[in-house]
Amino acid sequence: MSLYNIEVLEVDENKRKKISIDLLLKKQIVDIGRTGNVLWLKFANPKIDNTAEQIEADHIFTLHIFCDCRMIDQEKREIVFGSSDLYDNKAGTEWSEDFDWNVQGANQYDEQVKKWLAANNGVYVEKIKFNVLRDLRLLLSNGHVFEIIVTFTSEGECWRFFEEDSKRDHFVVTGKGLIIEYEAE
Repeated sequence: MSLYNIEVLEVDENKRKKISIDLLLKKQIVDIGRTGNVLWLKFANPKIDNTAEQIEADHIFTLHIFCDCRMIDQEKREIVFGSSDLYDNKAGTEWSEDFDWNVQGANQYDEQVKKWLAANNGVYVEKIKFNVLRDLRLLLSNGHVFEIIVTFTSEGECWRFFEEDSKRDHFVVTGKGLIIEYEAE
């Protein structure tokens, strides 16, 4: 009996480009951001010089996150940034009824991510852990850990892993299981 609910529709296996979370191994974090409250991390093969042109030419792998997540500094035993930081105004600003968390750069999450990216150029994924609840832990080369914690009990999408601009499958985690989505030809 499988611990995961895996749904794969019938398709010609020879035409499918399969996806695996293991594709993140040794990939470098090249960007972290958000669109509204959908958070994302982008990964690519390590580069000597992280210019936008080199990154664009590479295969970009992306995590879209719809549930709780956080970056942990294990040495300091603290959370560097987390998904709930979206709803706090950035440091040094006073709370206001007019605070709009959705304005890029106005919240604690955007501010902390920007600082982390500036201080951690070239960080890559050393190890991946995926538990029976479908939580994901990425152990990074700088000693930090990025965690995605599944908090849904429904079939709602918690997180998704895919290769941008590719016909490769999407690895989708819900509160009920794992779904492999593919693009039919």
